[in-house]
Amino acid sequence: MLHLLIASLAVFMASPPEVAEISPPKEIIAERISGLLEERPDLKGISVTVRQGGRTMAISKGQAAPDGTKLTAETPIRIASVAKTFTAATVLRLYEQGMVDLDRPIRELIDERYDTLLSEDGYDTSIITVRHLLMHVSGMPDAADRAYIDLVLADTSRQWTRDDQLQLLVDNHDPIGPPNTEFRYSDTGYVLLGHIIERLTGDALGISVRRELKFDVIGLTSTWWEQTEMPPATALPRGHQFLGEQDTHDWNGSMDLYGGGGLISTTTDLSRFMQALFNGEIYDDPKTLELMTTAPGHPFPDNYRIGLFPRDINGVQAYSHGGFWGGEIMASPAMDYYAAGVSMEQSGYRAMVSILRDALGAMAE
Repeated sequence: MLHLLIASLAVFMASPPEVAEISPPKEIIAERISGLLEERPDLKGISVTVRQGGRTMAISKGQAAPDGTKLTAETPIRIASVAKTFTAATVLRLYEQGMVDLDRPIRELIDERYDTLLSEDGYDTSIITVRHLLMHVSGMPDAADRAYIDLVLADTSRQWTRDDQLQLLVDNHDPIGPPNTEFRYSDTGYVLLGHIIERLTGDALGISVRRELKFDVIGLTSTWWEQTEMPPATALPRGHQFLGEQDTHDWNGSMDLYGGGGLISTTTDLSRFMQALFNGEIYDDPKTLELMTTAPGHPFPDNYRIGLFPRDINGVQAYSHGGFWGGEIMASPAMDYYAAGVSMEQSGYRAMVSILRDALGAMAE
């Protein structure tokens, strides 16, 4: 969410070759994190988990809370737009089960009041499809802009609804143009996808995502949808994430809840999810993952695929997604590399991501 303040990274899929032991070694990554925190004590803490070659490497340094609680790879954090990967994967799970046609117009899938709201503002819901929303080419801008951030900052306790966020879209923005003609990252498009998932399944978004993505089967023990699910009994207290000097822990999570964000997770669980996603543990048909990673027909495939950003890192293709609160997931199937990281203060996001990228880049050398 709120992508205007962060940069997301990512990267095609290939059959994993034989890979060596994790490189660079844990000590080097730990030194990088320690050096960064010494240089930037305002970052509070950094957690990185890497899975590669059948091994898991977790390095966390700093604090999870102002009381000095130690940050670990098991510290739950709000992952913001990283949840878009989960939302997209859930839509694709419904697609492979025959529950939704990706080229079906959203007019046939959304509540009538939303259809009226969008249509009266110039959005042609008879030609905007599920696929367009997934690929950020619906012609729909992002209501989660600077003005929205200001509204959130003005009252961090406010309970936002999906209706509120869609109303902001029509009040503050006009359609960009016809679908499939321009790439525009849109949190609002994924809010609609969350709504569509609920209508197709008859369940709350968090419950649907948990079931379709097999959280319990693949072992996500500290991941849940905020305000929809209770935290798992085994989960640690949620960490305190900062925006500058502001502790956002008690901000109402509804500001980013309805599909563009909403999940709480850990670097342990996020890296495990990426490993499961790319190793055939989520989808029933391998072609579904191919669809996700190639997004055939995307007019701007270098910008985005389906729920993932692509990027070349030292000649190796990988995929990733970032989130407003300083989190990142990354996968390179070619290197059997699956990682997640978070900076507990948002402005440390880029520096934390460089550690993930450099670790993967070193393997490719």
